[in-house]
Formats: sequence, C-alpha cells, structure tokens
Amino acid sequence: MGILNFFSRKRDAGPAGGDGSTPPTGPQADAPPVDYSALVPMGAIISNNDPQVAADMELLAAGVERFRAAHAEWVGAMFPAEMPAGSEFAVTREVFTFWLAGYETPFSYGAYVDWKEAAEEVVARLQGVLGKLGLPIDLGEVLFQGDEDTFDALVLIARFLDERDHALVVIDTESDSYHLYIVPEAAVDRLVGLGASVGFSITIPAT
Repeated sequence: MGILNFFSRKRDAGPAGGDGSTPPTGPQADAPPVDYSALVPMGAIISNNDPQVAADMELLAAGVERFRAAHAEWVGAMFPAEMPAGSEFAVTREVFTFWLAGYETPFSYGAYVDWKEAAEEVVARLQGVLGKLGLPIDLGEVLFQGDEDTFDALVLIARFLDERDHALVVIDTESDSYHLYIVPEAAVDRLVGLGASVGFSITIPAT
C-alpha cells in the first residue's frame, strides 16, 4: 500500500505556532490514557449504523493492538510492526479514517482525496459514498466553474449538500490529503463533539 506510511508522510502546513511550528493535535504525551469509546458512535453516524462498523470500532476503541489482532493483514500493510512510543493517538486516528473511507477495506463510507485532486474525481468518489449510504443525491448537479482547486470544489459540494440537509465533513489527519465523509446535518454537532473528546478535529469545508 505505502500511502499510509504515516511516520514519514508530509504534513500539511496547518496553522503555525509562534515559532513557525505546527501545534500538535490530539492528546499530549504526558496526558492520561484516552477513552476511545466515542469511536463507536462516531462510526455509527458516518456509516448510518452499519453493525460491522460498530464491531470494528469497538475493537479499535479497546486499543490498536486489539484491532490489529482481528485485521492483522490490513494493519500490517498499513503500519510498522512496532509503533513508535507515543504514536497511539495518531495511529488510532489513521485506522479510523482509512478503515471507514474504504481504503482496501470492506467499506466505502468516506473518500480519501489528494489536496490537488480534480473536481470531477472528488465528485466521483463522493457519489460512491452517497450510493453506499443509499442517499438519492446527485453531485452531478453541483455547478462548477471549471477552474476550482480541490478545496474550492469541496466548498461548493459542502454548500450543495447543506441545501439537502447533509454535511460534508473532513477529519483532519495533519496530512496533505482530505478524509471526507457525508453525514446528516442534524448529526454534525454530535459528531464534532465526539471527535473532540478523542482529539479529532472535524470541520466542514468553508471559505
């Protein structure tokens, strides 16, 4: 796979700190252990209550090693055999986002797109998500000017979905790509709050 070589992957510039560095997200190294049980209802919101997602998120909430034991081949291909000390949060976040986005997994409840992906490719991937969720929304109706970069395309798609009572959300993985999910608008605040409880930053593309 290679794409999830998280430990050496380029990071997104992000908001710089006073010294020009990017402030870390998620729990700090000296913080107490995180209760990841919120991953279960987060997965339910994103997958429209898929029972297999619930089972997998319960494993992940119990610890990356529990998840690894059940999905050894996938985790082994995505991550080093031994994770560096202090990496549990980042690896948990990567597993959650890629597993639900369908990156060589049984699911396609999200889309993983590069920061310079063409608008039509973004639409194609998100249309697949809508199909998986059984939502009768046609992103072919989004009006593009033809010169949008990836982020501007996401903003237009987010506005289009908002008019149809759904939200396009991004789970920030501090990379140069986007992990995108489509959820009911009524569930956004709960999803954002649950994400914050485990250190995830969840936003809606907007200008």
